[in-house]
Amino acid sequence: MTEITPEQLSKMNKIALVIDSEVVDILYADERLASILLSNPLIIDIDEKLKTEKIVVGYFYDADSDTFVENL
Repeated sequence: MTEITPEQLSKMNKIALVIDSEVVDILYADERLASILLSNPLIIDIDEKLKTEKIVVGYFYDADSDTFVENL
């Protein structure tokens, strides 16, 4: 694995992860990931779902049925 240089690290966005008012971690992210995380997304653990379902970027999530569907 390639080490991140101090220059690369200084250019990354730093995001504090806060739970119950406590900073529990600091995430270093590129601009795209930082924008996604700072837009207050719904975060869903899909580890088990991926064993039986196809889920890819661009699919829609239906919270009522807890399912992912292709964007037609």
